[in-house]
Amino acid sequence: PPTILLPQKLPAEEGTLIEQWLTQKRDGRRVKLLIPQRGGKHQLIELATRNALLTLQEHAQAEENRQQRNQVLLHGLQQQLGLPELPYRIEGYDISNFQGSESVGSLVVMENGEPCPSEYRHFRIKTVEGPNDFASLQEVVRRRFRRGLAEQAGLAAGAMEDEQARFAKFPDLLIVDGGKG
Repeated sequence: PPTILLPQKLPAEEGTLIEQWLTQKRDGRRVKLLIPQRGGKHQLIELATRNALLTLQEHAQAEENRQQRNQVLLHGLQQQLGLPELPYRIEGYDISNFQGSESVGSLVVMENGEPCPSEYRHFRIKTVEGPNDFASLQEVVRRRFRRGLAEQAGLAAGAMEDEQARFAKFPDLLIVDGGKG
């Protein structure tokens, strides 16, 4: 837009730089930053500020409601399963086969009742021939926990950073989809 209304004044150098940058983005057509003190434009700024504050409050309330709901669900899960502690970290494992071969293990993770897609993993099955879900699950869980123990040892020795240790956190609840068997 040719004019941008601001609720407060920017430092002089910043305002000038921003106007120049926005003018370049508009193919050389001038952009002005205005700080209205009264009138209709000032009322627009006040309205935008009120709307932004209301939106922020709504987001904060929704986040609080979501966290409370998750806590209720985790407490219910704890009670139903008779767990000694709240299951903060939950890991779920499953095996998929393509036409009876090429098995792949999957790990999904939830923390504090929320999915953590950055923690999801796939495991190529290395030691099991054919569609043997039980042996494949055993391999995947063994590999995951061995790596977690190695990462914990590396953290304790100072050989690795926390960000590198993807498996160092162990689950409070482990769910394995293995069928009736």
